[in-house]
Amino acid sequence: MRRIKKSIVSIFVLSLVFCLTGCNSTENTEEATEDKRITVKVDTPKISSIENSGDFIGTVQSEEQVYVMSKLSGDVTETFFEVGDYVNEGDLLFTVDDTSAQIQLKQANASLSSANASLNTAKAGVNTASVTESFAKSDTTEKQLQLSIDQAEVNFRNNEINIGTLDNTLTNLKDKLNDVNDGIDALKPQLEGAKAEYAAALSDAQSNPTNQAKQEAANAKKSILDTYSSNLSSLESSKDSLESSIKQTEASISTA
Repeated sequence: MRRIKKSIVSIFVLSLVFCLTGCNSTENTEEATEDKRITVKVDTPKISSIENSGDFIGTVQSEEQVYVMSKLSGDVTETFFEVGDYVNEGDLLFTVDDTSAQIQLKQANASLSSANASLNTAKAGVNTASVTESFAKSDTTEKQLQLSIDQAEVNFRNNEINIGTLDNTLTNLKDKLNDVNDGIDALKPQLEGAKAEYAAALSDAQSNPTNQAKQEAANAKKSILDTYSSNLSSLESSKDSLESSIKQTEASISTA
């Protein structure tokens, strides 16, 4: 009986083990099946823009520079635009003091008065009767003397006007020369910096001949360098012209 009970117990234990093994196998199969499931989510597509921004350090300069100079010399009394403003053809940029022009007008009027006086003197001496010839000659001589005095006064005033005009012109020329010198001094370090940047970009491009971006960067630096060089040449040419004009004006003042 004991043997039969032991056998029954053994059979029961083995059956229990097989049952547990079967259950574990079924659970593992279900877990593997659940892991293979794919979750699908449906969404409506939207149209939007993609932006790419960045911060860069550099110098902004115009593609072309134009120097505006007045045909008449004088002090600028008022300006209507700032640096960088957009202007149209025909816009009034600034006004200039017309003192020099007024002086020239007075000088022209003085010359006209002198010419009219000479004409009156010539008319006075025409068709003089023989009876009054001596008196007419005396009167003409007096008028000629008065005309000489008037002409001397006119010449003196004209000389003062000329000297004042030349002084104003000389002052304006010196101011412009100072501005040009300031421009040259400011442009020279920029030119040196552009040379260094171009040299570095050129070396980089030569070491990477197949890199199109580096080649384009070197060309851009070369363009900036050429612009600085051209601007410096233009300023130096203006400086030479202004210095020559200053010497001529000083000689005219000495003569006057």
